[in-house]
Amino acid sequence: NQIRLILLLKKARQTMIRQIFPKAVTSVRVGSRAVSQDVLEGVSDLFLILGVIIALGTLFLLAFDIDLVTAISAVVACVSNVGPGLKGVGPTQNYGWMPDAVKYFLSTVMIIGRLEIFTFLVLFLPITWKR
Repeated sequence: NQIRLILLLKKARQTMIRQIFPKAVTSVRVGSRAVSQDVLEGVSDLFLILGVIIALGTLFLLAFDIDLVTAISAVVACVSNVGPGLKGVGPTQNYGWMPDAVKYFLSTVMIIGRLEIFTFLVLFLPITWKR
């Protein structure tokens, strides 16, 4: 996951350089190896989808009158499988006080994070189930 963040930051730098110098030929490198544009697009797509899941998940929790800090940190903790969040789901708290619908939702988010987002999304593509 750290390499994805590094690649995202390097891609952002590459994009800024291309905005300033449109004809520049640039590449993103990790060590001495160049990273293909397909890999960079995949990393960007992953972070975009992750942001959408976090935003929609937070809105879902807010609908149950859960405070903003708890809602954001609960969704981030579940999708990234890091354990405790902040405030109402912090290290001295647990998820037991939340409504059942929220716990089922966060369990689904946790499964999405554990299986990797793209793997989970592929399960719902119609082409996956065609013979």
